[in-house]
Formats: sequence, structure tokens, C-alpha cells
Amino acid sequence: MNLRVFKNYTFNLTTILSAISNIALLSVKLVLPLYLQRVHGLSAFQAGLMLLPGAILEGITSPIAGRLYDKFGIKKLSLIGYAIIILGTMPMMFFTPETNLLLVAGAYAFRIIGIATVMMPTFTEGLNALPINLYVHGNAAASTVRQITGSLGTAVLMMIIAFGSKHVAGNKMLLAEQLNYGYRYAFLASFIFALIGFVLSFWLKSKQQ
Repeated sequence: MNLRVFKNYTFNLTTILSAISNIALLSVKLVLPLYLQRVHGLSAFQAGLMLLPGAILEGITSPIAGRLYDKFGIKKLSLIGYAIIILGTMPMMFFTPETNLLLVAGAYAFRIIGIATVMMPTFTEGLNALPINLYVHGNAAASTVRQITGSLGTAVLMMIIAFGSKHVAGNKMLLAEQLNYGYRYAFLASFIFALIGFVLSFWLKSKQQ
């Protein structure tokens, strides 16, 4: 792998943004089913069904995002995408064991629209910023960064859940309530990741530039 690709400013920035969107996707995709099973008492099959609308919307949004990228450029698309992720993550920080499951599924599906809007267009923008002879190396480097950060992000969120649940363990709460606090902290971390992505998007070049 030719590491000269990391000398390119646009490639570095878009790789970071694509990695953050991958963290936002993989971390909550793992955390939410566990939350539904451990806090709301759903079966694994029922928890999976709650994620189905989001998966469908992801498949619908991705090709639309490609057309919007061609038309408006990456800066506007990334700002809108991360704004959607932020808005979709905000309700998750206030989930309780009594939260309506339709709201849970709706918030997840809404934020998936933002992730699909951001992930592949930022990846593509990074490759477009490279000379043709570095395309293969850029693809390999960006994909590797995305996979590593996605795995690390998931691990960090699981640690946050454990520490958050342990933090309130002595407050005579029901187990579901203790776990709920841990998941709240994890959703807060996801919100912060999305906020970082939104701020970094302002440094992207507009279509005119």
C-alpha cells in the first residue's frame, strides 16, 4: 500500500468523515439490538425486525445520495447527512424502558438516512482527489481505516455501556433501569461522534471550489 495517499488533504478529511459515519453505523447497529433485548425484553428476532426499516431506507437512500453528490458536491451533502445523524441520535439519549418501540425504530431509521447520505459520497470524494495511479492504494487505505475505526468505535461504546451501568449500580434501581443508563451514555457518545463529523464537514470544498 502506497502511503503517499495520506499527503492529500481532501483524502485525509473525507477518510475521517467516512470513518466517523462507519462508527455511527456499526456501533449503534450492534448496541441497539442489545438495548432492545436487555432493556425492553425483546427476543433477538424481534430486535432484528426493529432494525429492518432502517436497512430498507439505507438501500433506498444510497443511490439517491450518489445523484445528490453529483449535483451538489460533497460539502452540502455531508453537512445535511451529519445533521440528520445528529437529529436521529438525540432522541436515543432519552430512551427509557417505557419508550415506545415505534420511536426507537423511527429514530434508528432516520439516522440511517444520514449515514447513507454521508458514507459512500465522502469515500468517493476522497478517491476523486487522488491521481489515477493512486486510486487502488487510496481505496485500500480508506477501507482499512474505516474497518479499524468501526471496530474500535464499537468496542468503546460497549465499554461505555459497562461503565455507565456500573456507575448507577448502587442506586437501588432495577436491572433494566441500570442498563438503560449505560446505553444512554453510549448513545451520547454516538451523538458526539456525529457532532464532530458535522463540524469537520465545514472544511470540505464546495462544488464551486
